[in-house]
Amino acid sequence: MIARVAEKEDISAIAVHWKKFVTEEKDAVDDIGDIDSAAEKWSWRLHKMIDAEQAFVVEDNNKIVGFVCYFSKPETEKETKDTESPKSKKLSIPPGVAFVTDIYVCPEARRSKAAISLFQIIEKSAIRNGCTTIWTNTNIRNRRVHIMLKRLGFSVMEGVAFPGKEKDVYFKKELPETHKP
Repeated sequence: MIARVAEKEDISAIAVHWKKFVTEEKDAVDDIGDIDSAAEKWSWRLHKMIDAEQAFVVEDNNKIVGFVCYFSKPETEKETKDTESPKSKKLSIPPGVAFVTDIYVCPEARRSKAAISLFQIIEKSAIRNGCTTIWTNTNIRNRRVHIMLKRLGFSVMEGVAFPGKEKDVYFKKELPETHKP
């Protein structure tokens, strides 16, 4: 398994995985409504994250088997980044936080270290971008991911919810002191 920064050429392969995720992972995704409209919003965000080198893929035998994306707000930044398409609500995260918005590993690669590789590359990228904490959220029914996140050192956050995601469970992980810039 090799995790690397996603490139524009990876978009179609990532999109295939995203569509599998939103249509097949019933415990991970609430009804998103019109899939084409949701895909348009998601695609806009993916392009922004690829441009910012905040989207990553994991490959097995030169085939993409998973991806992860995040946006961040370094501790030194005061303005909220525009992280959502003009058609959706802006998310506001505190300075120093890298927020993982998407993670997916295809079922046949889940027993490998693909998810671990993706989170390791995010941690390194977040540190380079001046972040001290990683946040993410997942559907309350997505027990498999809850367990994985706890094994990776994440803890449940209380009292945090973004618009439209009030029923999700939010997690955070403080980046190690020895790695902070």
